[in-house]
Amino acid sequence: MKNQLSSSIVIVMLIFVSTSSLGNITYTTFGTEVGGLLAIDGDNIAGWSFSVGDFLYDGTTWTTLPYLGSTITGISGRNIVTSFGNVYNLDSQISNQLNYPESYRTYINDIDGSRIVGMYIDSEEYQYHGFIYDLDTQHWTAIDFPGAKS
Repeated sequence: MKNQLSSSIVIVMLIFVSTSSLGNITYTTFGTEVGGLLAIDGDNIAGWSFSVGDFLYDGTTWTTLPYLGSTITGISGRNIVTSFGNVYNLDSQISNQLNYPESYRTYINDIDGSRIVGMYIDSEEYQYHGFIYDLDTQHWTAIDFPGAKS
């Protein structure tokens, strides 16, 4: 029994540090240090680690990111977005806070190119609403499902 347990532990540890394939699917595990992989755009993977916080991995290089204020929810090109409304540009290394006009709170869910999607809570009735924000034009568009309470 002891030999079987030791063999099982060795096999599990080998899986954590190797690239493997399963049928037509090839996968790479990142070990136990990675807290989570949170967003992907092409080769860029954004994640979080217990020891370093937020990071970016491009398949070759690991880059530690500054504390972004909340969980990463998306990456597109050189921009990373977080749940509490931060947009971090990898080139300028500047983080900007987005707040839907006259809202109580703004949440970002994802980014694609220059368009950001999320939701906000209005400051009058504290109802949730969807939005699209365009980084290039700095234009907000509120979007509510037809018939939703507003």
